[in-house]
Amino acid sequence: MKNTAKNSLNQESMMQERQPEDRRRRQHGCHCKGETILWLLSRALGLVIVLGVLLGSPMSAFAHTAEHAATTTTPAIGTTNVFAYPQCTWWASARYHQLHGVYVPWVKHANAWQWPNRARGFGWDVHASPHIGSIIVLQPWVQGAYDLGHVAVVERILANGHVIASNLNWGKHPTTVTNVEFIPGPGVSFIDFTS
Repeated sequence: MKNTAKNSLNQESMMQERQPEDRRRRQHGCHCKGETILWLLSRALGLVIVLGVLLGSPMSAFAHTAEHAATTTTPAIGTTNVFAYPQCTWWASARYHQLHGVYVPWVKHANAWQWPNRARGFGWDVHASPHIGSIIVLQPWVQGAYDLGHVAVVERILANGHVIASNLNWGKHPTTVTNVEFIPGPGVSFIDFTS
């Protein structure tokens, strides 16, 4: 009789110890330690993906571009200017539309420095030689651009090969369109719609 009472007491205490752990597992949908680890890893991976998208990392921009390029056979065109005024991206898309009747189609991963890869992904031409009406892209820290780069539109090509480009959000008057001379070369590219 003593043995039976002792066994039943041990079983009761074990059940009480187990209860909080079982309740915790049920709350998180986990039934074993391996599933808990997988659950934590899936949450961490999800966070990494969300941060990559929000921060517009070059790798996430590349992945999105590659996906679009694989599904697009003709160059895409935008239907409206989605960029915020007075950003340089707003001006470049608006001015390009004035000159060519086409807005840029990329809306995600669209900081100025990302435009060449985004343009390629949407079937646009990216090149090193300027054309009047091309979008000029300056990579970060090139010719006065800051950490997000800069875009503008080529208005003239000078005899020395330099370009005069119309800009917004450049220099001392960020809300005024200004013409600035830029030099084609390292860290500079040009974008055009190809029909």
